[in-house]
Amino acid sequence: MIGHLTVGAGIATAAVSGLGWMIARQLTAPVGPRKFDLTIQGIEHDEDAHLIVLDRTGQTTADGIYNLWFDHGGWAQLSAEIVDRGPTRVARRITGTTPGLTPKVGDRASWSGIYYASPADAGLHARDISITTPAGPCPAWRIDGDPSTWAIHIHGLGSTRAGTLRGVRAATELGYTSLVVSYRNTAEGPPVGTGRTTLGHTETGDVDEAIGYAVRRGAQQIVLFG
Repeated sequence: MIGHLTVGAGIATAAVSGLGWMIARQLTAPVGPRKFDLTIQGIEHDEDAHLIVLDRTGQTTADGIYNLWFDHGGWAQLSAEIVDRGPTRVARRITGTTPGLTPKVGDRASWSGIYYASPADAGLHARDISITTPAGPCPAWRIDGDPSTWAIHIHGLGSTRAGTLRGVRAATELGYTSLVVSYRNTAEGPPVGTGRTTLGHTETGDVDEAIGYAVRRGAQQIVLFG
């Protein structure tokens, strides 16, 4: 019995170790191209707006506001309203699009929590700047407010600066100056080595330089958004 327990524990340990390795490989993988894995199943019209019909999935039925990015370029913002269209489909109301975009049945799209594509889309006036880091120059957006209180916004792994813009709007309403940074081995930051993330181990140095940038420009209080 003891022998069986020992072997079983060894197998379990190996399985967990293998699972951990797979997860680590996925988490640290270099940034890849966006997947356009949704098909527009229908376009509906009512008095107020247009609706996009999509297959019913965990994403398309998620609470909140989202964005569809199209493989031929452009995006469509979707409301939080979920309209039932039977057991396999739902409809989401379009609240905004890239100028000139007309979604069509059969278009391929990618589901995203990045609601605003740029600061201008979010109603923000931003300056493009560059932060000098150990990895090289990292592009950043600066949205001016109170020069003594800065919010530094850090996007997630595999995402872009645009993913922070909801938080930037909130910080701007509070009067803060916002600095939206990128870092190494992301879609916008400089490539280093194999292009894999180190889950913050080396990326922290890039963000430290952004904090130093704010301090050198008079920041007395810094709030990190991430």
